Amino acid sequence: MKKAWIILAALIAGLLIGMAVGDRSPLFHDIADVVGTIWLNGLRMTVIPLVVALLITGIVQTANAASAGRTATRSVITMISILVLVLPCWRFSRLIRMLHRPCAKPWALSNPPPHRRRSASS
Repeated sequence: MKKAWIILAALIAGLLIGMAVGDRSPLFHDIADVVGTIWLNGLRMTVIPLVVALLITGIVQTANAASAGRTATRSVITMISILVLVLPCWRFSRLIRMLHRPCAKPWALSNPPPHRRRSASS
């Protein structure tokens, strides 16, 4: 038998027994009260620490996500600043190499030769 059917049968049996006994037996009522109180206290003992642990975990994960966002922003800013600093140096070194390289075609530094220029109509 599946567990769900066993649990459903136990619930129905408990309901029927409770309706049959009713207020006739104060001993049964006292026993059910003690068992119910123990059961609810046991549930509180397990649920409250779980909820507190979930709250703490959620707060820590939110803080980590915010910290990761700050770290990512900081690293992107660092990469962009390095690029901004390195680009002029790279352009300058390229210019120096072009000036020191022997060149048979002086127009190769800036403009293509006249016969290779495209006209505005094409």
